[in-house]
Amino acid sequence: MLEQLEASGLITRNVLNTSPVAVVHAVSDLGASLGPHLKGVLQWSLDHRDQVAEAQEAFARQDAGR
Repeated sequence: MLEQLEASGLITRNVLNTSPVAVVHAVSDLGASLGPHLKGVLQWSLDHRDQVAEAQEAFARQDAGR
């Protein structure tokens, strides 16, 4: 997962020449630019959690009858 985030430019990876070797990951500027969008998704999920739960319950009831 970290490798995919690094390959996408969302995080940086820095290997420190210590004993033992240490690796430091940090959020890149590109990764940080996702912050407002992720906050929006989080807010949407909080605003609609009851509706999502109701939809999941209705689906489970319908699926149980199959």
